[in-house]
Amino acid sequence: MKTKFMLAIIAITMTFASCKKEEEAKVTPQPTTLEFTVKNSLGNSVAGATVMLYSSLTNMQNLTNPIGDPKTTDANGKVTISNLQAIKYYYRVEKDCENNINGATSIANNLTANSNNVVTVILSKTGDFMFQNTSSNPYNVYINGELIGDIDGNTTQPLYYQPIGSYTIKVVQKSGYVISPTENNFTSNLICGQTISVVFPQK
Repeated sequence: MKTKFMLAIIAITMTFASCKKEEEAKVTPQPTTLEFTVKNSLGNSVAGATVMLYSSLTNMQNLTNPIGDPKTTDANGKVTISNLQAIKYYYRVEKDCENNINGATSIANNLTANSNNVVTVILSKTGDFMFQNTSSNPYNVYINGELIGDIDGNTTQPLYYQPIGSYTIKVVQKSGYVISPTENNFTSNLICGQTISVVFPQK
Protein backbone atom coordinates (compact mmCIF):
# COMPACT_ATOMS: atom_id res chain seq x y z
CA MET A 1 0.00 0.00 0.00
CA LYS A 2 2.84 2.33 0.94
CA THR A 3 4.60 1.57 -2.36
CA LYS A 4 1.48 2.37 -4.38
CA PHE A 5 1.06 5.64 -2.48
CA MET A 6 4.65 6.67 -3.23
CA LEU A 7 4.22 5.80 -6.90
CA ALA A 8 1.10 7.96 -7.03
CA ILE A 9 2.99 10.92 -5.54
CA ILE A 10 5.80 10.46 -8.06
CA ALA A 11 3.29 10.34 -10.94
CA ILE A 12 1.57 13.53 -9.76
CA THR A 13 4.92 15.27 -9.35
CA MET A 14 5.98 14.27 -12.87
CA THR A 15 2.65 15.51 -14.25
CA PHE A 16 3.10 18.92 -12.62
CA ALA A 17 6.68 19.09 -13.87
CA SER A 18 5.54 18.24 -17.38
CA CYS A 19 2.84 20.93 -17.31
CA LYS A 20 5.37 23.47 -16.05
CA LYS A 21 7.74 22.67 -18.92
CA GLU A 22 4.89 23.04 -21.43
CA GLU A 23 3.99 26.43 -19.97
CA GLU A 24 7.61 27.54 -20.17
CA ALA A 25 7.74 26.39 -23.79
CA LYS A 26 4.71 28.52 -24.74
CA VAL A 27 6.61 31.73 -25.45
CA THR A 28 4.66 34.50 -27.18
CA PRO A 29 6.29 35.12 -30.57
CA GLN A 30 7.69 38.57 -31.31
CA PRO A 31 5.38 40.63 -33.55
CA THR A 32 6.36 41.39 -37.13
CA THR A 33 7.27 45.08 -37.25
CA LEU A 34 8.63 47.60 -39.75
CA GLU A 35 10.80 50.43 -38.45
CA PHE A 36 11.15 53.53 -40.63
CA THR A 37 14.05 55.96 -40.46
CA VAL A 38 13.28 59.06 -42.52
CA LYS A 39 16.01 61.41 -43.74
CA ASN A 40 16.20 64.34 -46.14
CA SER A 41 18.53 64.65 -49.12
CA LEU A 42 21.28 65.99 -46.82
CA GLY A 43 21.10 62.91 -44.61
CA ASN A 44 19.44 64.70 -41.69
CA SER A 45 16.66 63.02 -39.70
CA VAL A 46 13.17 64.29 -40.51
CA ALA A 47 10.87 64.63 -37.50
CA GLY A 48 7.13 64.98 -38.00
CA ALA A 49 6.99 63.18 -41.35
CA THR A 50 3.77 61.31 -42.14
CA VAL A 51 4.15 57.62 -43.01
CA MET A 52 1.39 55.67 -44.77
CA LEU A 53 1.72 51.92 -45.39
CA TYR A 54 -0.01 49.92 -48.15
CA SER A 55 -0.19 46.26 -49.14
CA SER A 56 -0.16 46.88 -52.91
CA LEU A 57 1.35 49.26 -55.44
CA THR A 58 -2.10 50.22 -56.74
CA ASN A 59 -3.31 51.20 -53.28
CA MET A 60 -0.17 53.26 -52.69
CA GLN A 61 -0.50 55.07 -56.02
CA ASN A 62 -4.20 55.80 -55.46
CA LEU A 63 -3.82 56.45 -51.71
CA THR A 64 -6.52 53.88 -50.93
CA ASN A 65 -6.86 51.19 -48.24
CA PRO A 66 -3.90 52.17 -46.05
CA ILE A 67 -2.71 49.81 -43.33
CA GLY A 68 -4.00 51.47 -40.17
CA ASP A 69 -3.83 55.17 -39.42
CA PRO A 70 -1.04 57.51 -40.57
CA LYS A 71 2.07 57.37 -38.40
CA THR A 72 4.39 60.28 -37.55
CA THR A 73 8.16 60.12 -37.12
CA ASP A 74 9.67 61.11 -33.78
CA ALA A 75 12.49 63.58 -33.07
CA ASN A 76 14.99 61.07 -34.49
CA GLY A 77 13.02 60.58 -37.70
CA LYS A 78 11.86 57.13 -36.63
CA VAL A 79 8.50 55.36 -36.38
CA THR A 80 7.61 51.68 -36.05
CA ILE A 81 4.49 49.94 -37.38
CA SER A 82 3.58 46.70 -35.60
CA ASN A 83 1.50 43.55 -36.12
CA LEU A 84 2.24 43.23 -39.83
CA GLN A 85 2.27 40.24 -42.15
CA ALA A 86 5.34 38.70 -43.76
CA ILE A 87 4.59 40.29 -47.14
CA LYS A 88 5.95 43.10 -49.29
CA TYR A 89 4.71 46.56 -48.34
CA TYR A 90 4.58 49.92 -50.12
CA TYR A 91 4.81 53.29 -48.42
CA ARG A 92 4.19 56.99 -48.93
CA VAL A 93 6.20 59.36 -46.75
CA GLU A 94 5.72 63.12 -46.79
CA LYS A 95 6.48 66.29 -44.89
CA ASP A 96 5.48 69.63 -46.37
CA CYS A 97 6.91 69.68 -49.93
CA GLU A 98 9.32 66.77 -49.34
CA ASN A 99 8.36 63.19 -50.12
CA ASN A 100 9.59 59.83 -51.44
CA ILE A 101 7.56 59.87 -54.68
CA ASN A 102 10.66 60.01 -56.90
CA GLY A 103 12.63 57.49 -54.83
CA ALA A 104 12.05 54.07 -53.28
CA THR A 105 8.39 53.42 -52.43
CA SER A 106 8.50 49.79 -51.28
CA ILE A 107 10.58 47.40 -49.23
CA ALA A 108 12.86 45.16 -51.29
CA ASN A 109 11.42 41.81 -50.14
CA ASN A 110 8.75 40.31 -47.94
CA LEU A 111 9.10 41.20 -44.28
CA THR A 112 10.83 38.65 -42.06
CA ALA A 113 8.19 37.23 -39.74
CA ASN A 114 8.44 37.75 -35.97
CA SER A 115 11.26 40.27 -36.19
CA ASN A 116 11.87 44.00 -36.48
CA ASN A 117 12.48 44.90 -40.12
CA VAL A 118 14.13 48.25 -40.86
CA VAL A 119 14.01 50.61 -43.83
CA THR A 120 15.53 54.04 -44.47
CA VAL A 121 13.51 56.48 -46.57
CA ILE A 122 15.10 59.49 -48.28
CA LEU A 123 12.82 62.44 -48.98
CA SER A 124 13.36 64.89 -51.83
CA LYS A 125 11.88 68.32 -52.55
CA THR A 126 9.21 68.57 -55.24
CA GLY A 127 6.84 71.02 -56.89
CA ASP A 128 4.01 70.87 -59.42
CA PHE A 129 3.15 72.06 -62.92
CA MET A 130 -0.31 73.01 -64.15
CA PHE A 131 -0.74 72.95 -67.94
CA GLN A 132 -3.63 74.89 -69.47
CA ASN A 133 -4.44 74.54 -73.16
CA THR A 134 -6.69 77.47 -74.11
CA SER A 135 -7.04 76.50 -77.78
CA SER A 136 -9.43 73.97 -79.30
CA ASN A 137 -6.54 71.89 -80.65
CA PRO A 138 -4.46 69.20 -78.91
CA TYR A 139 -0.80 69.86 -78.07
CA ASN A 140 2.20 67.65 -77.35
CA VAL A 141 4.13 68.60 -74.21
CA TYR A 142 7.91 68.16 -73.93
CA ILE A 143 9.82 68.62 -70.67
CA ASN A 144 13.61 68.90 -70.87
CA GLY A 145 13.45 67.51 -74.40
CA GLU A 146 11.33 64.46 -73.53
CA LEU A 147 7.75 63.96 -74.72
CA ILE A 148 5.59 63.40 -71.64
CA GLY A 149 2.19 63.30 -73.36
CA ASP A 150 -0.47 65.41 -75.01
CA ILE A 151 -3.20 67.72 -73.77
CA ASP A 152 -6.57 68.06 -75.45
CA GLY A 153 -7.96 71.44 -76.40
CA ASN A 154 -9.57 73.59 -73.72
CA THR A 155 -8.36 71.41 -70.87
CA THR A 156 -6.13 71.78 -67.81
CA GLN A 157 -3.87 68.98 -66.59
CA PRO A 158 -1.61 68.85 -63.52
CA LEU A 159 1.80 67.23 -63.26
CA TYR A 160 2.52 66.60 -59.60
CA TYR A 161 5.62 65.79 -57.54
CA GLN A 162 8.30 66.97 -59.97
CA PRO A 163 11.88 67.33 -58.69
CA ILE A 164 12.93 70.91 -58.04
CA GLY A 165 15.31 72.58 -60.49
CA SER A 166 15.49 74.17 -63.93
CA TYR A 167 13.07 73.11 -66.66
CA THR A 168 12.63 73.77 -70.36
CA ILE A 169 9.12 73.18 -71.63
CA LYS A 170 7.97 73.01 -75.23
CA VAL A 171 4.39 72.63 -76.46
CA VAL A 172 3.68 71.77 -80.10
CA GLN A 173 0.28 71.82 -81.79
CA LYS A 174 -0.73 68.34 -83.00
CA SER A 175 -3.51 69.21 -85.45
CA GLY A 176 -5.77 72.03 -86.67
CA TYR A 177 -3.05 74.07 -88.37
CA VAL A 178 -2.77 75.05 -92.05
CA ILE A 179 0.94 75.47 -92.80
CA SER A 180 2.91 74.76 -89.62
CA PRO A 181 1.99 73.93 -86.02
CA THR A 182 2.06 76.51 -83.29
CA GLU A 183 5.02 76.00 -80.96
CA ASN A 184 5.75 77.70 -77.65
CA ASN A 185 8.81 77.40 -75.41
CA PHE A 186 9.06 78.15 -71.70
CA THR A 187 11.80 78.08 -69.09
CA SER A 188 11.23 77.91 -65.37
CA ASN A 189 12.93 77.15 -62.08
CA LEU A 190 10.74 74.96 -59.89
CA ILE A 191 11.18 75.37 -56.14
CA CYS A 192 9.90 73.27 -53.25
CA GLY A 193 6.12 73.44 -52.85
CA GLN A 194 5.63 75.70 -55.88
CA THR A 195 2.99 75.23 -58.59
CA ILE A 196 3.99 76.70 -61.96
CA SER A 197 1.19 77.44 -64.43
CA VAL A 198 1.99 76.92 -68.11
CA VAL A 199 -0.69 78.52 -70.29
CA PHE A 200 -0.63 78.07 -74.06
CA PRO A 201 -0.74 78.83 -76.92
CA GLN A 202 0.88 82.23 -76.65
CA LYS A 203 1.11 84.52 -79.66
